[in-house]
Amino acid sequence: MALKALSGTSVVSSPHDMKRLSASIDEAIAARSFQLLVVYDKKLNGLAFYRDEILDHINPGMSDQLSEKVIATFRNGKTPVVLLRAGNVNLVSDALRRSGIPITVKDLYGGWMLITCEQRS
Repeated sequence: MALKALSGTSVVSSPHDMKRLSASIDEAIAARSFQLLVVYDKKLNGLAFYRDEILDHINPGMSDQLSEKVIATFRNGKTPVVLLRAGNVNLVSDALRRSGIPITVKDLYGGWMLITCEQRS
């Protein structure tokens, strides 16, 4: 265990490991042009650091604003992808579906979920 600590590898897995969360987002999205929207009650500064971008945060209680941000992201030529905790999936997915936005939901590492939004046909 001491050798692992000295080598810089993580011994304990944590749902707060933003480097690992960033890698799992990249694996789930597979190099498409996307914009990450975060529905969470706190800013994820560690995730912003590992992604090297400013993240667009939306409070879970304001999930109706999400539909507007999703539509604006489509207008910018990107695929909107929503990162959120598993406990908020129903709230957010219902708001998007009410707006007529088709979605795909994926499990990520550490109790996080990813919703990929698709263009309306």
